[in-house]
Amino acid sequence: MEPARQINFNDALQKQDLSYFSTADLIPAPENSLLYDGFNPWQDDDDRALYCSIKAEGIREHLHVTSDKVILSGHRRHAAAKLLKLPQVPAIVTGHVYRLLYPDERLALLADFNKQRDKSYAERIREALQGIDPDEAYERLVYDRDMRERAIQRFLGGRQKASANNNQGFFTGC
Repeated sequence: MEPARQINFNDALQKQDLSYFSTADLIPAPENSLLYDGFNPWQDDDDRALYCSIKAEGIREHLHVTSDKVILSGHRRHAAAKLLKLPQVPAIVTGHVYRLLYPDERLALLADFNKQRDKSYAERIREALQGIDPDEAYERLVYDRDMRERAIQRFLGGRQKASANNNQGFFTGC
């Protein structure tokens, strides 16, 4: 496996030309469902409000898509447009080619393009988890555990010696 490439997401945030695309031609990012809940205006009040807004006023905020027409931002707007049978949607094309990105780059790019969105607690957790390095997380857990144990030892000070002499454990009632 090749080493991960460094990509600069700030390049993608530069304003590009606004275009209109056929709703049917745009491709939802497959990894989007790993981070975010699906669009459901029948069960979710926010989704229903978005659906009604688009029905009444059209899409006011453009989508962001890659040069190979994969949606980075605007999955919910796109889903509403499809339900409403809108023939086209406004979008800005970024310089990214989705099919050339590694899976972790795809997730990072999706999270980066969706920072503005109000999210459920579960979506915020999934978004945060995608950026965690397992080795770094393990080291942090070990460090935190050691720091807690040291703090307990400092707090207990001479109490442990006294309780050891009395043959009593620190925690009573266990």
